Amino acid sequence: MPSFSERFLVIEHADLSPDALQGLLEEFVSRDGTDYGLTELSLEEKCNRLQSILANNEAKIVFDTETQQVTIIDASALNMGSIPAQQDGA
Repeated sequence: MPSFSERFLVIEHADLSPDALQGLLEEFVSRDGTDYGLTELSLEEKCNRLQSILANNEAKIVFDTETQQVTIIDASALNMGSIPAQQDGA
């Protein structure tokens, strides 16, 4: 069984091409279960907010080598060594 650091790879948002980052942001904010409260935001607004969160190191992009999936998690969860369970197909 791989260790935590072997299974989960943190990818810095700045290491992705602009197109790859934009695709990831759009995919993530359009996933089922992403809720932005009472105010409906456009896809562009959601992506801009998430990109700011990544730029401020409040969240991290994580690749799961076991499931071959990418997710974005709160940086504090990563610092505690825990990755929230991903939904199928995420």
